Amino acid sequence: MKSSLIMFENLNDGDIALLIKASQKIILNSGDTIVEYGQSYMGVFIILEGQCKVMTDTGIQLDILDAGDILGEVSYIEGRTTLARVVSIGNLS
Repeated sequence: MKSSLIMFENLNDGDIALLIKASQKIILNSGDTIVEYGQSYMGVFIILEGQCKVMTDTGIQLDILDAGDILGEVSYIEGRTTLARVVSIGNLS
């Protein structure tokens, strides 16, 4: 879980416990949209298992995200709409 470790490295056990309590696990099927381009989300996603692809609003693939990667953090922290569409590749949790 490479990306999420960097984001959470300075949190103590109490902080982590609060994050876990405020979180919910979701399961997605292949092709499900996780984040839609130009939308506002009140949360951040951490991939536990599986992969997803990041695409522009015109469908150009920008990246593949794996277990441990975080998505939605920039728009959540900066309070702006999303800059990409993210779709699951296979089952994802």
